[in-house]
Amino acid sequence: MTEQVLEKEENQQEQQPLVVDEITSESSVQEIVQWIRDGIDEERTGSDIIRVVMDIPPARRVAGEKGAAALMEIMAEYAIQLPPEVIETIKNGIATDFSFSAPAREKYLRPRNVVINTAPDVCTLMISGEEPVDGVPGFTEIHYDFSVKSGKLFPDGSIDFREINMFPQAKEGELLLRIFEPTEGVAGTDVYGWRVAPVPGEPVRIEFGDNITTTRDYDEEEQRDYTDVCALKPGIIVTDFEGSAPKAENITGISIQNRLELNDIDFTTGNVSGSSGELRCTADVSVSGDIRGSFSVLIEGMLEVKGTVEGERIDASGEVIAHLVRSAIRSGRFINTVCATNARLIAEEYIQITREFTHCTMKAPEVILENEHGSMVLCGRADIWANTVRASNVEIRNRLEIVVGDKLIAQLKSLEKAKEQIETQIAAEETHLKTRAHTFGKKLQLTYSIVPENLKKIIMGLKNMGAKILSGALPPEEASDNVEKLSRSLGTEFLPLLDQIRRLTKIQEVRLEKHANLNAVNEQIEVTLDELKAITVDITGNITSKGHVIIRCGNHEEQWQGEGNGSGNFDIHIGYDPVTGLYNREEDDTSDEESAGYHEEEEEEEETGISDSESETTNSDDNPENAAPDQGDTL
Repeated sequence: MTEQVLEKEENQQEQQPLVVDEITSESSVQEIVQWIRDGIDEERTGSDIIRVVMDIPPARRVAGEKGAAALMEIMAEYAIQLPPEVIETIKNGIATDFSFSAPAREKYLRPRNVVINTAPDVCTLMISGEEPVDGVPGFTEIHYDFSVKSGKLFPDGSIDFREINMFPQAKEGELLLRIFEPTEGVAGTDVYGWRVAPVPGEPVRIEFGDNITTTRDYDEEEQRDYTDVCALKPGIIVTDFEGSAPKAENITGISIQNRLELNDIDFTTGNVSGSSGELRCTADVSVSGDIRGSFSVLIEGMLEVKGTVEGERIDASGEVIAHLVRSAIRSGRFINTVCATNARLIAEEYIQITREFTHCTMKAPEVILENEHGSMVLCGRADIWANTVRASNVEIRNRLEIVVGDKLIAQLKSLEKAKEQIETQIAAEETHLKTRAHTFGKKLQLTYSIVPENLKKIIMGLKNMGAKILSGALPPEEASDNVEKLSRSLGTEFLPLLDQIRRLTKIQEVRLEKHANLNAVNEQIEVTLDELKAITVDITGNITSKGHVIIRCGNHEEQWQGEGNGSGNFDIHIGYDPVTGLYNREEDDTSDEESAGYHEEEEEEEETGISDSESETTNSDDNPENAAPDQGDTL
């Protein structure tokens, strides 16, 4: 039975080329349709048919009406309607070719293209869909130099900087990567008008570690979304790559290491390629050993060194904690060290040394020379600039010079000079204002004498406005708005008066601004004076025969010198008064007694109900010659 079926199919295949000859004018529409179907040639993309080509019967073999009906039925299978002009041409047996677009089944899909050629030697129908456009894979833009590496890190935690000793680092908010999303592609259309799905692009897969933040946006040029990868905190950029090649397309992970923990940093092994003798780091650094070598270290963070700090300069935005310092250190917060020798220490908050220092310079608002255990702090030769010095149980073995309040005194002098300048400017503006008020008054009188009676009320209104400006009852901004409104409503005869009011307003505005500046300067002076009054130097301990303590503040100076061959106990408790200068706070009891006497005088004034100053004021008010001139009266 199977052999018979196969033989039958083989016979049908052998008879296939003869089908064309069997189409005649007598053939039915269905026979013509079947004949066209049997000759379809398909082109596929995957499982989707993108293009079909088929033969159509020549006009000489079939009637035009039947050929058109068969073709309409074939096109209906593909959800395509033949245009009326094409149908009429086929019915009339005219040999020509047609091309038209057939819409897809969904509006967002691209249309199909239909080509019909009825020429006797061609007679074909071709329906072409649209192949899908596959998506483009995502890609990564790197915005930092990932090729820069740190020096060789040994197993013991030390770093060799002989070749490259720069870390790839980031500041807070710095852009590290821009990851472009893949595109989904453009859907195609098959010959039946259905959607052909594209292959989406492969996305970039990067794992985000600590201290990383991301934001999404759209790139008009690339016409795709992207993700910006930024540093949440300053620190070392740690990048993971797939394989050995450090390329952008091989990045698999990124993070910011905000704390770098090392055993030793030894700059004596070499120098930094392409640098000027500096190592910059945007992370907290903890060193369990030493920092050695003639080098500068700039850290955006804190530095903790359990050993010795040496080098040209250490500059940290955070605190610096060390055991022994032998270099110049600047801290954006505080410096705390056990010992310091041949060191220059500068801190924004305070400096504390807990055991010993010699040949040092210290600059900070507060310097503390003591430890929590109460053991002695050995003081060698040193210079200190501070506002407050607190030293407990110290032994002064050499010259210790302390300068307190130098910046505050310089600031006070600058403020007093600024105050004097502003007061001079105010006096000039006062004179200018009086002159302008006098001119305005004269113009008021002149205009009042020449305008009709019904306009004199306007003159009086302008006079009152000027008086309010001069007395401060009408703010300059409001006065300017009123003048502009009046200039649009009043006649030209009042324009000169309005112009005078504008000038008065401008002068008053400048004058008020100067007074505001003066008030601000006076407030700063009061703050500075309070800070000067808060200056203290407290030192308790021993001073040897070679010990010498000098305390300076402005032009005032106090000294203490060691005597004999041994050491003696001494206490220093110094304060500063902006008027009298340095004073011993423990001997200030007499001033308290004087203050008590002053309060008794105040009580007497309260009993009488009037003070001397109030009496003088009363006498001044009674005397017209002493009264202050009023610009409003001038008007």
